[in-house]
Amino acid sequence: MSGLGWTLEEDAFNDTTPLGVKPFNNIIAVQNPSLTRRLTLACHFDSKYYTEFDFIGATDSAVPCALLIDLARLLNTSLWKVCIYRK
Repeated sequence: MSGLGWTLEEDAFNDTTPLGVKPFNNIIAVQNPSLTRRLTLACHFDSKYYTEFDFIGATDSAVPCALLIDLARLLNTSLWKVCIYRK
């Protein structure tokens, strides 16, 4: 997203899971943080914890993230035009 000109923020936190407390991290992408009204695109990417093997989440969370990145790319031109006129 930063390669598309969006500003990234991270929201790191710990939460309880069946395997104890684990770190989590949300990523927030904003096209123009100086504006008071913003479009927010949201999805999640996660993995499951197993003691026997490593599991990396794929289709259930990576696909929506990829779709939002592509949507951000497609909206970039029209959103920047709106932002310029509403400053």
